[in-house]
Amino acid sequence: MEYNLIVFTIILLIFLISSFLYYCQCQYGLFILSKNKFNYFIKFKDDHIKIDCSICLVNLSDTPDHIINSEEPILIQTLNMAIQKQLLMNTPCNHIFHPSCLIQWMQINLTCPLCKSSLPQIC
Repeated sequence: MEYNLIVFTIILLIFLISSFLYYCQCQYGLFILSKNKFNYFIKFKDDHIKIDCSICLVNLSDTPDHIINSEEPILIQTLNMAIQKQLLMNTPCNHIFHPSCLIQWMQINLTCPLCKSSLPQIC
């Protein structure tokens, strides 16, 4: 009986410690699995007038007509902030898109629409 109690206590301790580590990882991004963050937003420049968004094929100086389909308020807030500040989104592979286009794309696929390289989530 004493052996079963020791085994149960050890299993319970392992569970509690792993739960605590998981909580810390989710909250603070600590340890080995730290969150991969990337700032996608760049200010619109005159150079961007010559470029079209590869997703909607509308010039980057124009705002696309489509509205983002998302139930996540953080994405809507991020998009509104980007539109107000006249920002574009630049991927780690240096491809530039309208914020609404890339945010909507990234809800489906976390790869670059042009070169298919992996993209970190929007923070």
